[in-house]
Amino acid sequence: MNVGLHTEMSNTEKFNGQRALITGGTKGIGKATALRLAGQGAHVYLNYAASQADAEETLAELQALGHSAELLQADIGDPEQVAALLKKTHADGALDMLICNAAYSTKVPFVETDHSLLQRSLEVNVLGNFNLIQQAGRAMSEAGVNGRIVISSSPHGSLVFPDAFAYDVSKAALNHLMRCVALPLIDAGIRVNAVDIGWTVTPGERLFTTEAEQHEMSQKVIPIKRSAEADEIAAVIEFLCSEESSYIVGSLVGADGGFSLRPSTLV
Repeated sequence: MNVGLHTEMSNTEKFNGQRALITGGTKGIGKATALRLAGQGAHVYLNYAASQADAEETLAELQALGHSAELLQADIGDPEQVAALLKKTHADGALDMLICNAAYSTKVPFVETDHSLLQRSLEVNVLGNFNLIQQAGRAMSEAGVNGRIVISSSPHGSLVFPDAFAYDVSKAALNHLMRCVALPLIDAGIRVNAVDIGWTVTPGERLFTTEAEQHEMSQKVIPIKRSAEADEIAAVIEFLCSEESSYIVGSLVGADGGFSLRPSTLV
């Protein structure tokens, strides 16, 4: 689906006046999510860690479409930077939506994994999201906001991939973290869910495979015989942020092209 066409054709702005923080919001799925939410009237805070050029390009693209957005740089694995990030977003009040999309992934087998790699994976993928959700959730609760929090997960949280020990462990912990925070936060009217994201065409995947290699492998291991486009995943995140998903709480929503029906850890 053409994201630009989607945003231009929207007749209603279901997130008008709402604000969303998207970690890892300037590339891939994060960027596609920003385009969707902003296209529906939300002001989006685009968090990024390092690439200033990509961040500025994404901001310019959103602004050219007439959308409201701003950039916020922070390493999600650093508690002090997370606190500073949320201080900026909370200057205008509690968030309405938090999209925990940023992740750290380095493919190394168990026997080659050192303490620093496991620690970094947990710092970003688990502890960073814990800090974000706890602080944003507290602000939402105190302000009486019926917030929505969506976490980007993956099949790595339930399957064993031979060359991704640290990432597998961190995503498994993140899946249960989602459930453990969803229960107390729903008492305050805050819905927390996660998306079990299958193989998607993103800039991050280019660190591991070429686009041609990904396409060939996807035809072999994914029942739908292709990888997802970033906007297809962003559509699920948008749904979980909307009132259309008002009865979904603490769920890991699959968006994997049928991968879980016939899983293969060869990807």
